[in-house]
Parts: sequence; structure tokens; C-alpha cells
Amino acid sequence: MKPVPLAQILLLAVIPAGLFLSSIFLHAIAGSYYLSGTFDPEYVYLLNSLNLLNIQPPSHTDHPGTTLQIFGAIVILGKWLLSCAVGPCVSLDDSVLSNPEAYLVTINAILNLFVAGTLVWGGLRVLRFSNMVLPAITLQLTMFSFLQIELALTRVSPELLLVLSVLVLILILIPEVFSQPLHSPGSGMARNAILTGMVLGFGMATKVTFFPLLGVVFLLKGRSIRLLAVCSCLAAFFVFTLPILASYPGMAVWFGSILVHQGQYGSSMYGFPEFDTVMDNLAILYSGEPFLFISLGFYLLAFFGIKRLLSQDNAEAQIKILNLLWIGCLIIAVQIAITAKHPGLHYMLPAMVFTGLLNAALVFLHKTDHRYALTHAVLIIGVLAVGLSLNGVHLAAWAKDAAAHHLETRGLLHEAKKKDGCLQVGYYRSPRIEYALAFGNSLSGNRYGDALQRMYPNAMFYNIWSKEFHSFVTSIQDRVLVDQINEGRCIVLLGSSFTGPYAIYKSKLVLTPLLATSNWTLYRLVGLRS
Repeated sequence: MKPVPLAQILLLAVIPAGLFLSSIFLHAIAGSYYLSGTFDPEYVYLLNSLNLLNIQPPSHTDHPGTTLQIFGAIVILGKWLLSCAVGPCVSLDDSVLSNPEAYLVTINAILNLFVAGTLVWGGLRVLRFSNMVLPAITLQLTMFSFLQIELALTRVSPELLLVLSVLVLILILIPEVFSQPLHSPGSGMARNAILTGMVLGFGMATKVTFFPLLGVVFLLKGRSIRLLAVCSCLAAFFVFTLPILASYPGMAVWFGSILVHQGQYGSSMYGFPEFDTVMDNLAILYSGEPFLFISLGFYLLAFFGIKRLLSQDNAEAQIKILNLLWIGCLIIAVQIAITAKHPGLHYMLPAMVFTGLLNAALVFLHKTDHRYALTHAVLIIGVLAVGLSLNGVHLAAWAKDAAAHHLETRGLLHEAKKKDGCLQVGYYRSPRIEYALAFGNSLSGNRYGDALQRMYPNAMFYNIWSKEFHSFVTSIQDRVLVDQINEGRCIVLLGSSFTGPYAIYKSKLVLTPLLATSNWTLYRLVGLRS
């Protein structure tokens, strides 16, 4: 292959650079993780990554998420060693617990650099194999077509690693789509099968919502090659989940309960959700990410259109794109179907990223069939323009809400600070760093309670589920608080408002609202009911 000119390399670096900068900008709008209410799962993954560095197994296996924990551990270790090399050195635990946001921002930034770098690489590979710039740009632009992709780039969550996983998977599959198939069944096909399986196993170990991407195995040629990819996937999943090997039985029960129960998180009765519930959930998914549904409809039309107008001149290349389209439609349909039970928009993210390969392939299609070249190009560019426009509207609305939320949270915390003489208690989703650390610690085996208690000796929390007050290390008896209230001690609670579905959780508490925002309320505790 000819070397890519520098001008084209720079061109294909523009969109990934914009994506990286947008992640910084959007995170700045949302603010610190503990302030924006997005400490779940950030602080959980941070402290479980710290567990690995302390030679302790992660306690949080819900996703399973071990890949993010391993990556986080590597970044934490590197940042800590660098800080020790250039300045005063404190213990690893104290360094992370005293400055958790800095470590989270570092993990996020490095992951985003990997995403941007992989997107540049992907664009260059499409260019090399297709000899066209437009499909490469289309692949990259797709990343700006979905709000969930851009929001994932601001987080330290499995979704960000899923974005990277799908992009790496696309890297491996590009030759299968944009070049002639390998004529010899030698090491090239076997290597691609092994790499494909490894990425699939990595993705599944990151989050089970990656499951629909297993369909890409059907893009590989030959039963033995597909079997090799499946074996590689299983081996990779096992390797990447070795830190939680002892948790396999519990994970099986957890994922099994989600699968066989009607409700969310394995709740309600056995069986499938009711039809009306599924339709309501699909409406929620469509309203949140309509472009994924639009894309699915467009790919189905494109599949039947290409099949009907198949050209004999370049049938082999068109058949490969047809195969990609039906597999892509299957992946999207399965992704939507499994999400319809629990309508979280971010659960559909793997399929969203994968549409980049389908869009690039459809742009490439006009090279294989010049009869409808202009029609093909106009259609796919028009559809992509719809996605970019829809995402622009959604992103603008999100940015407006996030900025307002950040401002009012800052104001609420400023008011809370004025009550210096009051004992401040954090509860559900409280925008205080102590609560974020307590939440992360509770899902990482409670291994850092003593260190956190030393750092925040006056921190107190209220568990709305168990209706208990506690510090980082021990529960606090109600009578202790009642005595303090009777003696005139000021005690305030800060967290989600006890309204709507959360009203039932204040039954034990006698509260006086002091200040309320759209997300939080500051209450004064005036008594406790027995």
C-alpha cells in the first residue's frame, strides 16, 4: 500500500481532536464528578481499581467491569509514581483518597486519548483499504451523531471503555469490508479471528451490554475461523475477569436474575415484561436516541435496495457490504431489544458506535456501483446530517441543563457552608465529596473506612434504605442524635429531595426544609421518629 500523504493524515486527525476537546469542554460544563451527581460508578471504579493495587479483588462485579478496574489501576499507579518522583510522596491510598477527582480526570483523559488515537487510526485504515477519504471521514463523524457517545467521553464508566472497544473492533474488521478477501487461509485470517475474539471478550468483560457485538463473528469467513474467534472470545473473557474469578457464582445469579425477571435489576415476577411496558420503554429509547432507530430503518432499506440492484460487475464487494448491513441490523435490533426491558439510553452505546462502520461502508458502496453513485452519496450524507442535527439539539439542551445544575449545586453548597456550626449529614446522591467516597467505599469492600475516617473525622451519612446514620466506620445510634438535638445542636441533611418516589424514605426523619434546588434539598433535622 502507498504511504498516506501528510495532508490526509492531518485531515483525519481533525475530527478525533475535536472529539477529545469536546470531552474536556463537556466535563467542564458538568463539573466535578461528585458535584454533578455522577459519582456512580466513577468512585466505585476508582476504589476498586485501588483494591487491585492493594492485591485485593474488586468487590464490584455488576458489569463485570474488571477491564476498567485494571486500566484504572495502571493509571493510578503511574500517576502516583510520577507524583512521588517530582514532589512529596504520600502513601498510595492516601494520595488517591485525598485527591480522587484528580485521579478520575487523569483516567478519563488517557482513555479519551486512546479513543481519539484509535479513531485516527481507523480513519487511516479505511483510507488505505478503500482509497477514499469520504468513508474515513464518515466513520469519524458518526461519533458526533449520538448524545450517549459524547456523554460517555466525559465519564469514568464502562461506557467509555466500550466506545474504545468497538472502535478497536472496527479497526480489525475494516479489511473484511473494504478490501478483497484473503485468498489463502493462512495466518492472516486466523490472526484476525483471534484479534476479533479478544476484543469481543474484552468488551464482554467490560459490560455485558456489549453482547450484541458478538454478531460480528458472522463477518468472518469459514466455520473454523468463526469457531476460533469464539474460543478466543471465551479465553479473553476469562483472562480479563481473573481478578473476580471467585465471584463467578454470584455473577451468574445476578445476571440470571436480570434475565428471567420482568422488572429492572432482577425485580418483580419471573417472565417477560408486559407488552405495554415494552412499548413504553421503546418510546423512551426512541425519544432519547432517535437516530439509532432512524439508522436501523435506513440500513434495512439500503439492504433490500442493494440486494435488488446488485451489480454483476463488482458483486463480491457489494455482497460483503450486504453481509455487513444485515449483521449490523441484527446487532442494532438485539441491542434495542435487550435495552427495552431496562430503558437506559447508555445501554445502547455499543450499537451506536458500530454504526460508524456501516455508514462508512455505505459511502464506499458508490465506488463499487457507479450506476447510483450520486444517489448513494446523497442519501448517506443526508442521513448522517440528520444524526448530527438531532445530536446538536440534544447536546445543546444537555449543556444548558448541566450548566444550570452545576451553578445551583455550587450555590446550595455555599449556603450549606454558612452553617459551619451544624453537623452536616450526606444522604442519597449528596453532592459532597465525603458522600461520594463513602459510596465508593461501600461498593469496594469497605476497605478504606479507617483512612477516610481519619481524613474526614466529622463526616456523617444517612442510609435511606436501612434508615441508619453512620460514619465511615461505624453506625451511629439514634439516641445519640436525639440527645444532640435536645441540647440545641444543629444537624442538617443534604441530598436528593424527599419528594415523589423518595418521600417514603423520610418516614423516620422530622425535617424542616432550608433550601431546595431542582435536584437537592438542604434540610434541618429537628427530630427522629421511633
